[in-house]
Amino acid sequence: MTDGNKVINYIKYLLLYAAVEFAICMVVCVIVWKVVGWTEIKMNTIFSLMVVFLFMSFMQSIAFTEIWIKKLHYGLRMMIFAFPSLAFMSLAAWKFRWFPIEEIGRWLVFIGIFCICFVISAIIYEIYFRMTGKKYDGLLGKYHERHEAERE
Repeated sequence: MTDGNKVINYIKYLLLYAAVEFAICMVVCVIVWKVVGWTEIKMNTIFSLMVVFLFMSFMQSIAFTEIWIKKLHYGLRMMIFAFPSLAFMSLAAWKFRWFPIEEIGRWLVFIGIFCICFVISAIIYEIYFRMTGKKYDGLLGKYHERHEAERE
Protein backbone atom coordinates (compact mmCIF):
# COMPACT_ATOMS: atom_id res chain seq x y z
CA MET A 1 0.00 0.00 0.00
CA THR A 2 1.39 3.40 -0.91
CA ASP A 3 1.81 6.20 1.59
CA GLY A 4 -0.95 8.13 -0.17
CA ASN A 5 -3.39 5.25 0.33
CA LYS A 6 -2.39 4.98 3.99
CA VAL A 7 -3.13 8.67 4.52
CA ILE A 8 -6.49 8.40 2.74
CA ASN A 9 -7.42 5.29 4.77
CA TYR A 10 -6.38 7.06 7.98
CA ILE A 11 -8.55 10.08 7.14
CA LYS A 12 -11.48 7.76 6.33
CA TYR A 13 -10.95 6.03 9.69
CA LEU A 14 -10.97 9.36 11.54
CA LEU A 15 -14.08 10.63 9.80
CA LEU A 16 -15.98 7.35 10.27
CA TYR A 17 -15.28 7.18 13.99
CA ALA A 18 -15.98 10.89 14.44
CA ALA A 19 -19.35 10.46 12.71
CA VAL A 20 -20.30 7.43 14.82
CA GLU A 21 -19.22 9.12 18.06
CA PHE A 22 -21.00 12.34 17.10
CA ALA A 23 -24.21 10.42 16.41
CA ILE A 24 -24.00 8.63 19.76
CA CYS A 25 -23.23 11.94 21.46
CA MET A 26 -26.28 13.56 19.90
CA VAL A 27 -28.51 10.76 21.25
CA VAL A 28 -27.05 11.21 24.75
CA CYS A 29 -27.31 15.00 24.49
CA VAL A 30 -30.93 14.91 23.37
CA ILE A 31 -31.79 12.72 26.36
CA VAL A 32 -29.90 15.00 28.77
CA TRP A 33 -31.37 18.13 27.19
CA LYS A 34 -34.87 16.69 27.56
CA VAL A 35 -34.23 15.83 31.20
CA VAL A 36 -32.98 19.35 32.01
CA GLY A 37 -35.82 20.94 30.04
CA TRP A 38 -33.96 22.50 27.13
CA THR A 39 -36.24 23.04 24.15
CA GLU A 40 -33.75 24.45 21.67
CA ILE A 41 -30.06 24.15 20.90
CA LYS A 42 -27.77 26.65 19.22
CA MET A 43 -26.00 25.65 16.03
CA ASN A 44 -22.81 26.81 17.74
CA THR A 45 -23.24 24.04 20.32
CA ILE A 46 -23.76 21.38 17.67
CA PHE A 47 -20.75 22.65 15.72
CA SER A 48 -18.60 22.60 18.87
CA LEU A 49 -19.67 19.00 19.56
CA MET A 50 -18.65 18.06 16.03
CA VAL A 51 -15.20 19.60 16.59
CA VAL A 52 -14.89 17.76 19.91
CA PHE A 53 -15.65 14.42 18.28
CA LEU A 54 -13.20 15.03 15.46
CA PHE A 55 -10.59 15.56 18.19
CA MET A 56 -11.76 12.47 20.08
CA SER A 57 -11.57 10.42 16.89
CA PHE A 58 -7.99 11.58 16.46
CA MET A 59 -7.24 10.67 20.09
CA GLN A 60 -8.85 7.28 19.53
CA SER A 61 -6.51 6.67 16.61
CA ILE A 62 -3.55 7.55 18.82
CA ALA A 63 -4.64 5.49 21.79
CA PHE A 64 -6.28 2.41 20.29
CA THR A 65 -4.44 1.68 17.07
CA GLU A 66 -0.84 0.86 16.36
CA ILE A 67 -0.53 3.76 13.92
CA TRP A 68 1.12 5.99 16.54
CA ILE A 69 1.95 3.74 19.50
CA LYS A 70 3.05 0.20 18.69
CA LYS A 71 2.88 -1.65 22.01
CA LEU A 72 1.18 -0.39 25.13
CA HIS A 73 -0.99 -1.86 27.89
CA TYR A 74 -4.71 -1.40 27.28
CA GLY A 75 -5.21 0.51 30.55
CA LEU A 76 -2.61 3.08 29.53
CA ARG A 77 -4.26 3.38 26.14
CA MET A 78 -7.56 4.12 27.89
CA MET A 79 -5.90 6.91 29.91
CA ILE A 80 -4.20 8.34 26.79
CA PHE A 81 -7.66 8.61 25.28
CA ALA A 82 -9.74 9.65 28.30
CA PHE A 83 -7.72 12.46 29.88
CA PRO A 84 -7.01 14.55 26.76
CA SER A 85 -10.58 13.95 25.54
CA LEU A 86 -12.05 15.15 28.83
CA ALA A 87 -9.69 18.14 28.85
CA PHE A 88 -10.57 19.11 25.27
CA MET A 89 -14.28 18.58 25.90
CA SER A 90 -14.04 20.72 29.06
CA LEU A 91 -12.28 23.45 27.10
CA ALA A 92 -15.07 23.35 24.51
CA ALA A 93 -17.72 23.44 27.26
CA TRP A 94 -16.05 26.53 28.72
CA LYS A 95 -15.36 28.25 25.37
CA PHE A 96 -18.80 27.60 23.86
CA ARG A 97 -20.70 28.03 27.14
CA TRP A 98 -22.52 24.72 27.02
CA PHE A 99 -23.83 25.45 30.50
CA PRO A 100 -23.36 28.15 33.15
CA ILE A 101 -19.66 27.62 33.82
CA GLU A 102 -19.72 29.34 37.19
CA GLU A 103 -21.85 26.57 38.68
CA ILE A 104 -19.65 23.81 40.11
CA GLY A 105 -22.61 21.42 40.18
CA ARG A 106 -22.93 21.63 36.40
CA TRP A 107 -19.24 20.78 36.03
CA LEU A 108 -19.69 17.76 38.29
CA VAL A 109 -22.65 16.57 36.22
CA PHE A 110 -20.67 17.19 33.03
CA ILE A 111 -17.69 15.17 34.26
CA GLY A 112 -20.03 12.49 35.60
CA ILE A 113 -21.76 12.14 32.23
CA PHE A 114 -18.38 11.91 30.50
CA CYS A 115 -17.23 9.19 32.92
CA ILE A 116 -20.47 7.22 32.59
CA CYS A 117 -20.31 7.37 28.79
CA PHE A 118 -16.64 6.38 28.88
CA VAL A 119 -17.32 3.36 31.10
CA ILE A 120 -20.32 2.27 29.01
CA SER A 121 -18.33 2.53 25.77
CA ALA A 122 -15.42 0.62 27.34
CA ILE A 123 -17.80 -2.16 28.40
CA ILE A 124 -19.39 -2.29 24.94
CA TYR A 125 -15.97 -2.49 23.26
CA GLU A 126 -14.86 -5.20 25.70
CA ILE A 127 -17.96 -7.28 24.92
CA TYR A 128 -17.44 -6.74 21.19
CA PHE A 129 -13.77 -7.76 21.35
CA ARG A 130 -14.56 -10.86 23.40
CA MET A 131 -17.29 -11.90 20.95
CA THR A 132 -15.11 -11.36 17.88
CA GLY A 133 -12.14 -12.96 19.67
CA LYS A 134 -14.17 -16.14 20.29
CA LYS A 135 -15.25 -16.12 16.66
CA TYR A 136 -11.67 -15.84 15.44
CA ASP A 137 -10.46 -18.43 17.96
CA GLY A 138 -13.07 -20.83 16.58
CA LEU A 139 -12.06 -20.13 12.99
CA LEU A 140 -8.39 -20.55 13.87
CA GLY A 141 -9.18 -23.88 15.57
CA LYS A 142 -11.01 -25.11 12.45
CA TYR A 143 -8.08 -23.99 10.31
CA HIS A 144 -5.62 -25.98 12.45
CA GLU A 145 -7.89 -29.03 12.43
CA ARG A 146 -8.19 -28.91 8.65
CA HIS A 147 -4.42 -28.60 8.16
CA GLU A 148 -3.69 -31.42 10.63
CA ALA A 149 -6.15 -33.64 8.77
CA GLU A 150 -4.43 -32.80 5.46
CA ARG A 151 -1.02 -33.73 6.90
CA GLU A 152 -2.16 -37.18 8.03
